[in-house]
Amino acid sequence: MLDRILDNINLVIAHIGGSPWYNVAFEEAMLDLSDELGNIARVWINPDSIVIGYTLDPCIEVKCKLAEALGIPIVRRVSGGGAVFHDMGNVNISLVIPERLSVSDGYKLITGFILKVLAEAGLKGHVENYNDVVVDKWKVSGSSLAIRSKATLAHATLLVASNTELLKAVIKPRWDRVEKGEVTPAKYNPANVSRFLALNPQNAMQVVLSILRRILGSPWMDSPERLHRQALSLCLEKYTRAKWSPSSLMTSYYRCMRPSRLHRGTYTELPAPRQLGEPA
Repeated sequence: MLDRILDNINLVIAHIGGSPWYNVAFEEAMLDLSDELGNIARVWINPDSIVIGYTLDPCIEVKCKLAEALGIPIVRRVSGGGAVFHDMGNVNISLVIPERLSVSDGYKLITGFILKVLAEAGLKGHVENYNDVVVDKWKVSGSSLAIRSKATLAHATLLVASNTELLKAVIKPRWDRVEKGEVTPAKYNPANVSRFLALNPQNAMQVVLSILRRILGSPWMDSPERLHRQALSLCLEKYTRAKWSPSSLMTSYYRCMRPSRLHRGTYTELPAPRQLGEPA
């Protein structure tokens, strides 16, 4: 299934920075337009933020007061699941296809791609808890799904050089789930790929993009303007509204700022992940 979908990708998108609300709205925009655009792959790096599943009460898994004190917004996404920490050391990977997959197939799709990326970088991983990719006992990637009647979004984080100290400070581990046998301890044992390899976000992104370019064998592509228009509409009308967004850390300028695109896979030097206690 993975090879079939990757062999038929019609659009590759690569983004860095911008607004966390806009970036998460863009994921839903890809779902909305997937019937028109076909299979889409997106590789993106999001500024400091905590991204939660659409049904999650944020303060169950997030130290909300600490996050606000540190200037880290909490952003609700269209897919399910728990809370994840994004920063400039975390590479996000999204696959959107215009067909309804089962939950099992959706997770096999995205975890299979993460395993492919790690293998390309010379690292062997395995899947635990359906949606986690683990190296040894360390979780380097988590994933979630949004499944519609005619489209599926499968997206994942890949911890490359993330500030795991800050991650652990703001995300609450659910050890009760481990005690109940619902998940393995690896789910709450995060580590960066750079623990095992000399890899940083820039060359990790290059690994992901090189896999896509090799599969596609065609010139680089980028997001059409109608995708950005849809993302902006969703950002303004849904993702930054109090009914959907649990965070008060928004300003009229920043909340729906577009990310920078990576034209043909090139990029400028990324800023280092923020350290715990460092001002936003």
